[in-house]
Formats: sequence, structure tokens, C-alpha cells
Amino acid sequence: MIEFPFAYYNCNYNWDAATRTLTAIATLQIKERVIKAADYKKLVDFKKQVMADMNEKIVMKRE
Repeated sequence: MIEFPFAYYNCNYNWDAATRTLTAIATLQIKERVIKAADYKKLVDFKKQVMADMNEKIVMKRE
């Protein structure tokens, strides 16, 4: 979970062993449409954290 005053991001994974399916559900909530110039660095930091989470590799072991 990544939370800033202007946005929220979360991603949950669900493994269904019966169908051997991995489902990822990502939530991005924009709390403020207009970001103050003073918060631009925080916005860039938020974006970097979200992209790092989205690009993280998933390793699965065989059963």
C-alpha cells in the first residue's frame, strides 16, 4: 500500500489453486485533481513507488 495525501495505490494478489490462476487487483485512487507545485516532488516519489510495485517480479514455485 502506498498512500500520500493526494493519492492511494494498493495491489492484492489472489492464487486460485483449482484453476491455477493468479489474479492481481490494483487500486489507484486520486484524492486531489489539482496538485500544488510544492507537492510535485511528492508526486514524483509516489509515481516511482507505484511503478516499482507494478514492475516487481512475481516468482511462483511448482507444486
